[in-house]
Amino acid sequence: MKNPDLPVTEDEKAQMKKDNDEQIASLQSEINNMQQGMMLLEKSGSSYAKAIHGENDKNKIPTQNLDLLRKHRGEFKQTWQMKKPAK
Repeated sequence: MKNPDLPVTEDEKAQMKKDNDEQIASLQSEINNMQQGMMLLEKSGSSYAKAIHGENDKNKIPTQNLDLLRKHRGEFKQTWQMKKPAK
């Protein structure tokens, strides 16, 4: 018994080959698009990480400012009327 899914005539074989070639071309294009998208994501991810790292460096409080605040903590709290939260 023959397999009914296999092309028998030359026309069926030609159509099958054409369909397969179109599918291969379509999948190759999709693979290329996915690879380009992945490269773009990698670049944007590293750019984002660099930007965040730069922001963290920019927002660091100088140690001399922290030392000065620690030294005058009582005066700071009194001036700004800060109270410890009730437990």
